Amino acid sequence: MLTALYLTTAIAYTYYPNIIFNVFTLYLLLFAIMLSVHRDSKFMTLYITLIYLLTDSVISPLLTLLIKAMPFPISNTELLLKSISLVLNLITLCVVLYLRKHHKSGIRYSVKLLPKKIYSLLIVSLALLGTLCVVETKIEEKKNEIPVEISDRVMSVLIALTVLSSLVVMIFMLMNCISKFYFESTSQLLNKQVNIQLEHYEKIEQINRDVREFRHDYRNHMICLHTLLKNNETSKAMDYLCSITDHTIRSLRSFRSGNSVADAILNDKCGNARAHNCDIQFNGVISDRISAFDICTILSNALDNSIEACQRLPESEEVRIISVDCSVDGCIQLIQVKNPSVSEDSNHKTSKADKENHGFGLYNIRRTVKALNGRVNIPSTSPEFILQIELMIPEKAVPVPENPDVQEDEGFDLKQLRHI
Repeated sequence: MLTALYLTTAIAYTYYPNIIFNVFTLYLLLFAIMLSVHRDSKFMTLYITLIYLLTDSVISPLLTLLIKAMPFPISNTELLLKSISLVLNLITLCVVLYLRKHHKSGIRYSVKLLPKKIYSLLIVSLALLGTLCVVETKIEEKKNEIPVEISDRVMSVLIALTVLSSLVVMIFMLMNCISKFYFESTSQLLNKQVNIQLEHYEKIEQINRDVREFRHDYRNHMICLHTLLKNNETSKAMDYLCSITDHTIRSLRSFRSGNSVADAILNDKCGNARAHNCDIQFNGVISDRISAFDICTILSNALDNSIEACQRLPESEEVRIISVDCSVDGCIQLIQVKNPSVSEDSNHKTSKADKENHGFGLYNIRRTVKALNGRVNIPSTSPEFILQIELMIPEKAVPVPENPDVQEDEGFDLKQLRHI
C-alpha cells in the first residue's frame, strides 16, 4: 500500500504544479516506508530519511548544472529535471524494496556495527555538499545580481568545509578498514590454531590405532621371528625386526616441548615439511605460560617461512633440516629457528610470490613479540636464515588445551571438536 502511494506521489510530483504539497507528501511517504522497515529504531528511520533528503539535495543541483553545461539547447529543462527525479525516486523505491525483502536482517546488523561518529560525519558531509551544490546553482542563476567577491568568499568557505569533512570521513573509513583487516587476520589465525590442534589430536589417535594394531599383531610377529631364527635365517630376521621397529618409531614420533599448543604446531609443520623433502629438528623447552595465540602466531609463521625457504632451494635428494632451538632463562623465553637459504636480501624482504601474506607473517611475529616486551633479531640470511626471538614469559599461566594421554583404549571425540 505504501509502495503504491509512494509511486503515485512521485508521478504527481513530476507533473502536478503544486510542488510544495507533492514534495511534502513524497517525503512523508518515504518516511513511512522507512518506518515500516526499521520499526524497532525510530532513530534509523529519521536518519535514513534525512540521508535520502540530503542526497536528493546534492543530486538535483548537480543535474541542473550538468544540463546547463550541455552544448545543445534543451527546450524544457524543468520537465527534464522532474523526469530524472521521477526515475531516481523509482530506483530508490526498488532498492528499498529489494533490500527489505532479501537483506533486511543483514542490513540491520551491519548498521549496528558502524560507530555513531560515522553517522554524524556522513550527515555533516552530505549537508555541506548539498549546501555547496544549491549555493552554486543559485549563484549561477543570479550571477548578475550577486557581487563576485561575496560569491567567491561563500564558495571558498563551503568548499573548504566540504573538503575537510570529506577528509575526516575518509580517515575514519580508512581506520575501520584497517581494524577490519586486523580482526580478520586474527580470526583466521585462531581458526588455523584450532585446525592445527584438531590435526594434532587426529595424529595422536592414529598413533593409538597403530599401537593397538601392533599389539594385536605382536604374537604373529614373534612367531615369524621365532621361525626365521629357528631356521638360522638371521639376516632376514634382522630385516624383519628393523621393518617393524622403523614403522613403530615413525608412527610414534611426536614433539614434547612442554607447551601442548607448540607440540601441535610442530607436529603439523613437521608433516608439511616432510612433504617438501624437509625435516624439523626440535631441541629445548617452551614455557606453557605463553598464551596459545601468541605461540601460534610466532611458531606457525616462523616455520611456514622456513618451509617456503627450503622449497625455493635447488632440488636435491638431501633432506633439508629446519632446526628449532628453545630455552627458558629465568622469565625469558628464547626461540631460534634456522633453515638453509639462498637469499641475499639484507632487508629481509619476502621473495615469495604471495608477498602480502608472507610479509604479513613476519610482521605478525614482530608485533606479537613486541607486545610481550621482547625483540626479534635476524643475524644471518645466507647460507642459513636465522631468526632469533627473545620474549618475556607472562607471570601467570595461560590455560591451554591439554594433550590427551596416549593410551590403548582411549579415543577422541573428534566430531565434537570440529564444532569449536
